[in-house]
Amino acid sequence: MHTVIVPMRKSPTAPESSMNEGCPPERLEAEHLTQRVRPLSVSSTYALVDQYNAMHGRLRVSVTHGCQLRCTFCHREGIADHWKPTHQSLAFFRELAAAYASIGGRYLEITGGEPTLHPFISELVATAAELGCKIILCTNGLRLDRILTQLQKGQVHLIRLSLHYGDSQPKKAHELLGPAWNFGQIERNLRSALAANVRVQLIFTHTRQNQNQLHAILRLALQWNVDVQVVDLITSRAGDPSGALGYVSGEEAERIASEYATLERVITDRTGAVLRLYRTPSGAAWEIKDYHFGVLHSAMCDGCPVRAQCGEGIYALRVDALGLAKPCLLREDLEFSLRSACDRDGSIADMLHRTIAKMLARPLEWSYNDAVTDTSGSAR
Repeated sequence: MHTVIVPMRKSPTAPESSMNEGCPPERLEAEHLTQRVRPLSVSSTYALVDQYNAMHGRLRVSVTHGCQLRCTFCHREGIADHWKPTHQSLAFFRELAAAYASIGGRYLEITGGEPTLHPFISELVATAAELGCKIILCTNGLRLDRILTQLQKGQVHLIRLSLHYGDSQPKKAHELLGPAWNFGQIERNLRSALAANVRVQLIFTHTRQNQNQLHAILRLALQWNVDVQVVDLITSRAGDPSGALGYVSGEEAERIASEYATLERVITDRTGAVLRLYRTPSGAAWEIKDYHFGVLHSAMCDGCPVRAQCGEGIYALRVDALGLAKPCLLREDLEFSLRSACDRDGSIADMLHRTIAKMLARPLEWSYNDAVTDTSGSAR
């Protein structure tokens, strides 16, 4: 593994359309990657959070740990008791969202478990929308009908809908995703969301168990004219599933995507991983993620014992249903109770800002894992 300094936008408030246009498909040249980052004032809360916003950093809130699916590759948001129906209180969510908005936070990602199982999901969405947050809803789509009113009111900026199997071979889909998976129900709810003019991005986790489904998913995406993100298997606190499920390289996903869409650019100015962006004839954006393409690390990652296995890097500040803040998906030693920390050290807004500062601590750099990709299912 080796690292290079990550390039950033000259202005953290630059429009999203300006991001890294015209990058070649291969890894960018070293001299481009070693551009220095504009220094930030330590005392400037808004400058720091503006940079986090510009990099598409987000507050990712698991409002419930419950889920009706049992996806075998789920990273579970680093939650030990995942699938237990533990719900975040509406009062705490309101306080958390208000604190994030007060420091200039822009993207608030509502996830789970499955967030639509939360008994007050419509109130959660409405609360965050009233605070001016751009809401990203991560869902399996089975109960998306519960927030149809909020969708029709335009309160959700983006739905990231996990769709790891098409409408064929339901028995195999149930083995991979659990018996509650129902393609017909998901499609009906997705069409309702599209009718409400909500942007949808399909999330497809590419494994050897479902690699024959990628063509079907991309054809459905063309039919529905929606965005797609194809993601690789990544290590979680629950262990690395690649041995059982079979890691499939991003290059293989690109080969298939290129049959339907054209490579437009390589995205290297966001949190998380390097993304290769393909554009369909109708203009939909298809992103391919593979940790071999590069993941973002910072000084927070110095000395990390699992850095070589990291598949996500500096991506999002997570808060689970119990109020535990998690700046890293893998490292339990970095998590802390927001409420307890606030009792000692200040407000929730203070703690969010301090944690984002730690996540963005210089130097920011892309790390590349140059190990040979093995698609046979053995260790990476």
